Amino acid sequence: SPSGGLVGSTSLTFGKRENESDLVSISPIKAETDYWKSAVDVTYTPNKSWTINLRQRYFDIDNDNSNSLVDHGTTNPNDLDVRESIDFTRAWYEIIGSYRPYNNLTVKAELRREDIKREHTGPPEEHHSSTSDPVETDGVWELPEEESITKLKIGFHSRHLERSALKLSGWASIKRNDDPAYGTSFSNSQELFLSTRYVPSPFWGLSASLDLLDEEND
Repeated sequence: SPSGGLVGSTSLTFGKRENESDLVSISPIKAETDYWKSAVDVTYTPNKSWTINLRQRYFDIDNDNSNSLVDHGTTNPNDLDVRESIDFTRAWYEIIGSYRPYNNLTVKAELRREDIKREHTGPPEEHHSSTSDPVETDGVWELPEEESITKLKIGFHSRHLERSALKLSGWASIKRNDDPAYGTSFSNSQELFLSTRYVPSPFWGLSASLDLLDEEND
């Protein structure tokens, strides 16, 4: 409530998926996935000016699949090795603080930390194919075993003039990733966003925004 209070919620989910497809050319197709996830949310409002939110999410997935497949689409069926699927764990934590010194101004700060852990991963392997074994499969996925992402974001929202005809908002963020898993992931990222909107009447208005983004990857 505006006068102050503490509110919390939590949830826990368990699940399982199985796949036993019946294909003519490839067999056996067997896969099993077990997963569980949790969520915790806590909101603390000490007074009408401050609101603090704590959020936590956790996701764990365990995959199991066939170790090999037989290709029946050729005159001489081939045994194909299948790498283990990635077992994946992701945990992220976030704290959000909102400060409202005046009725027409709100300042917000967010800090998020995300930790990712994968199994059955490793560096690239050297291949040695031959006529007797034309297909060779990597035993591991070429992804980092652990990855940590930290993001800090600070922004504001304000209203001005009669009937809040003029609205200004903006935020700045920095993001760091200690070991990006993919080529589209970035190790360092900085972003600045500014927006303004002027609506003096129900019949017309003006809006403009600016978004500056700088990203780099090692």
